[in-house]
Amino acid sequence: SYSYPLSEIPELIEKLRKEKYAYLIDCSQWARITAVISNLSGALVTVGFATKGQYRSLGYNIRVPHDSNQHEWLNFMDLGQALFPGIFARPEIKAGNSPLSMPPYIICHMWATGSHRKARQWPEEKWTELICKLIDHKYIVFLSGSEADRALCKAFIDNLPEGYHEKAGIIAGQSLAEFAVMSAAAVALVSVNTGAM
Repeated sequence: SYSYPLSEIPELIEKLRKEKYAYLIDCSQWARITAVISNLSGALVTVGFATKGQYRSLGYNIRVPHDSNQHEWLNFMDLGQALFPGIFARPEIKAGNSPLSMPPYIICHMWATGSHRKARQWPEEKWTELICKLIDHKYIVFLSGSEADRALCKAFIDNLPEGYHEKAGIIAGQSLAEFAVMSAAAVALVSVNTGAM
């Protein structure tokens, strides 16, 4: 496994060509640069997504339609099945038991990701209204997200009305395994991001 910054694309293509791969699967759905790299890789067979409106799949030997009406893991299954028709697996995280003993809690995943994240985010005043109602109904609320979202979560909690701060916590920045344990024991998850969902 190796990685290259975008400034070293010629070096990456040279490395791929030296490896002489029989198959190369481009797992990117939208980025056009990965399609260019795949098609210059020298692999005997290239496989990649034909994403509507992206015009990125013209050079692949095998084009797999990207279906925005199905969950992303099914799109990746379609990509793998283009080469290996019999394969199938469901994503699974084996969550252990939460070591925490606490009242019922709800996780709110407020922050979307990706290039269109602003269009998917819910206004903060709506989050404030929801979270205050949840706390009024005796739930503890945890805010989840990436490590980069911790400061946003803290600022949000700091701006909650008086009396609500101590009933809200931050779990943003946890590992996927830690998040799985927390979410498995939660009463509910409210999320703007399908990854968390």
